[in-house]
Amino acid sequence: MAGSISIWGLGGGTIDTQNLIDLELYALEMKKLPFTSRQTSLTALQKSYQNFKSALQEFTDMLSSYSLSSGTDKSTTYSTNGYVTASATSSAISGSYSIEVTQLATRHQLQAELSDVSEPLKQDGKIVINDIEIEVTSDMSASDILRKINNAGAGVNTYSINNTMFMVSDMPGSDSTIELDDSDGILESLGFKGETVTETKPQDAIFIINGVEVTRQSNTVTDVLPGVTLELTKETEGKAIELVIENGSAEELFNQVSEFVEAYNNARSTLSSFIGDGGALSGKAATRSLQSVLSSMFNFERNGIYNFTIGMSVDKDGILSLDEDLLKEAIANNQNAVEDYFFGIGGLTGTMNLQMNKVFGASGVVTTELDGISTQLADIEKKLENIDSQNAILEETIIERYASFEMRMGSLNAQLQLMQSLIEGLNNKDS
Repeated sequence: MAGSISIWGLGGGTIDTQNLIDLELYALEMKKLPFTSRQTSLTALQKSYQNFKSALQEFTDMLSSYSLSSGTDKSTTYSTNGYVTASATSSAISGSYSIEVTQLATRHQLQAELSDVSEPLKQDGKIVINDIEIEVTSDMSASDILRKINNAGAGVNTYSINNTMFMVSDMPGSDSTIELDDSDGILESLGFKGETVTETKPQDAIFIINGVEVTRQSNTVTDVLPGVTLELTKETEGKAIELVIENGSAEELFNQVSEFVEAYNNARSTLSSFIGDGGALSGKAATRSLQSVLSSMFNFERNGIYNFTIGMSVDKDGILSLDEDLLKEAIANNQNAVEDYFFGIGGLTGTMNLQMNKVFGASGVVTTELDGISTQLADIEKKLENIDSQNAILEETIIERYASFEMRMGSLNAQLQLMQSLIEGLNNKDS
């Protein structure tokens, strides 16, 4: 459609309509320039924050892990194996404990017999187990009913071996008694009620620790010895066994402190790369906050212990170093004190972890910045879409206008050429 049109009387010149169209379309596109420029800069900033967060992930994960710990787990040994097992965290109290298991916790169990568990029971109605109502239809076999009981969330598990059926409470202990309501006689038909049922009563675990008798609903005991989980596996038959809890590995603690020093220095190096000359996040709140977190350990104190007490020191550039001999000596002198200083909510890593959450957590500075950038990018995208929609309409108008212009110019040229021919004819006639 568009091209160059020669117009008589304009010195033989032409009008390049395609160029005019391109200029107008370019002017339309230029409306997007402020937004695309902002989009490019925001996308670059977004990528920088994402890289910043990713680069610090190892350090934040370490702090999170150490903040939930109270140190190295302690070791456990037994005078006789097979009766009790124990696991001890660093908060456990080292020492020797006498344990006698007089009774294990058991579950409530009902046992019933049928001639064929696969045959339909041919009874309609309902059964109630521990206040959970279960509908039964006449086409259901005993096996079908057992499956439906298992899916009802009634606090029991059922199964069959050949034609012997079992109903067992989910939990052990005297509070786990199975309560049955059989107004329609279905449970009696199955054999779970009446004289034919075989019942094993539930009972609590009973054990004696350091001369004190303790009763619990379960054979897994977590609330008697601080930081210790006991698993009662067999009755001790009137004799006591000795459980010995000792400090965890000094070498493991040494390695954890060493790994922290290395991770800390990596974090500081990463920070420097983002705030140095031309750093993508120089002067941003996120990097300033991280600087504050890393510097916070310089003066951290707990129970009279500082970082230099256990061999950690910081040079003028903020690089952390470790005096290995001093750390080993501190661990040898008082391992519990080193663990207390280093681990847990009130310890060095726990305190730093809380501060790091303010930088990288769900409500932290970095997350807030990224959310803000995403919102701005979404708004820009909508504006660009609106401009494109408007431009599409204007482009059609521009093209139609120049098409009409070419048609008019073509008609005008034809008239001019005719007039020129007539004039030339008259001139020739006069001559």
